[in-house]
Amino acid sequence: MIVIDDIDRLTPEEIRQLFRVIKAVADFPNVLYLLAFDREMVVKALTEKQDLPGDQYLEKIVQVPVDLPAPDRTALQEMLSERLDTIFRDTPEELFDQSYWNNVYPGGVEHFIATPRDVVRLANATSLTYAQSGIRGEVNAVDFISLEVIRVFQPSVYYIIRDNEEAFAGAAEFAGVPEQSADDLREFHEAWIKNLPEHSRGPIRRLLTQMFPKLEELWGNTHGINMG
Repeated sequence: MIVIDDIDRLTPEEIRQLFRVIKAVADFPNVLYLLAFDREMVVKALTEKQDLPGDQYLEKIVQVPVDLPAPDRTALQEMLSERLDTIFRDTPEELFDQSYWNNVYPGGVEHFIATPRDVVRLANATSLTYAQSGIRGEVNAVDFISLEVIRVFQPSVYYIIRDNEEAFAGAAEFAGVPEQSADDLREFHEAWIKNLPEHSRGPIRRLLTQMFPKLEELWGNTHGINMG
C-alpha cells in the first residue's frame, strides 16, 4: 500500500500533476493507494484548467471514498491542554490563571484549533519559543499562548503588533487624550482588522482585547464603527 497524505497542502498545479501520475500507474497489480486530502480543496484544484468538473475527475480515480467526521471540539481542547500542561508544568500558578484561560479559549483560541494538526503546530511552536526566549516563569502564560496563536495562525497580525507597539500596549484610559489622537488610533486598528478573513476578525479581537486593555477601551468606545 502506498499512503499519500496532506495532498490538499500542495499547490493546485502540484495536485493536478499528482493525480495524473496516480491515474497513469494505478493499475499495477497488488498495489493500493491510500489518499488523504480535503475533498473541497482537491476538487477545486482539479476543476481548474480542464473541462471536466473536478469531482467527476476524482470519481474516475478514487474507487472507495471514505469521509471522516470533523474532529470533536472537546477532544481537541483536551489534546491541547495535555500538551500545554507539559510545556508549562514548571510555571508558577499565579502566571497561569485557569479562569483567564477558560475565558480566552472559547471564541478565541478555539477558533484556530480545528484539527489535531493545529494542536501539534501550536504546541510545537509554543514549546520552542517558551523554552528558548528566556522568559520561562516571568510572563503571563495565557497571554504568551494567545500571542503564539496569533503568530502561528495569523502571522500578519503578529507583525502588526510587533511593529506598532505603541498602538497596542500602554494605558487603557482615554480621558484627557485629544479626540483626534483617539480617532487616529481607531482608524489604524479599523484598517488592519478589515484586511483579515471575516471569520477570523471576532476571534482576533477577543484575544487582543484580553491582552491589551487599551484595545478593550478603544473598541468599547467606537461609537458605531464596525470593527469586524
